[in-house]
Amino acid sequence: MSIRAIIFDFGGVISTDDDLTDIGRFLAKKYKVNPKILDEITLRGWLKARIHPKYDDSFWNEVAKTLKISKIQLHDEYLEFPQLVPEIVDLIKQLQKKYVIAMLSNQISSWHQTLMKMWKLEKYFHLIITSYGEGVAKPDPKIYKRLIKKTSRCTERMLVYRRPRQQSSTSTDAWYANHSF
Repeated sequence: MSIRAIIFDFGGVISTDDDLTDIGRFLAKKYKVNPKILDEITLRGWLKARIHPKYDDSFWNEVAKTLKISKIQLHDEYLEFPQLVPEIVDLIKQLQKKYVIAMLSNQISSWHQTLMKMWKLEKYFHLIITSYGEGVAKPDPKIYKRLIKKTSRCTERMLVYRRPRQQSSTSTDAWYANHSF
């Protein structure tokens, strides 16, 4: 069996930013807000919005309100943080000639769509699966099963390119290891 599809994680692989903690610390310091309070509000809003786009706007509003800045200013601040990883884009360009290339993302709708347009990434992927589009987020195995189903050309084997987990092995890591994509 040969690999027919390669799936790239968005945050931490295609984009350098995969954690809200760094930007939260920066913004808390810049706007003199308690970092723990900002982190709690940010995480709570993000976890809802990444699965339900209807909470996208409330995420931006709540975080902006906490920082006492406008939603537009907050969005602009967030755009300063992530960087596209050019080596990964070059790799994707090479691989897309031979493989089905997919992206898997837990980003919230407005954020993900803005970065996709800003970096002109749509043209590199045959399939883009998002938590907000599927209503389920990584590491839930349901999103991977849906990804497999949607990439019907490559149901035999897939390679998932994701950032290694920092913590010890989890049941999700075991799920990756025990399933032949």
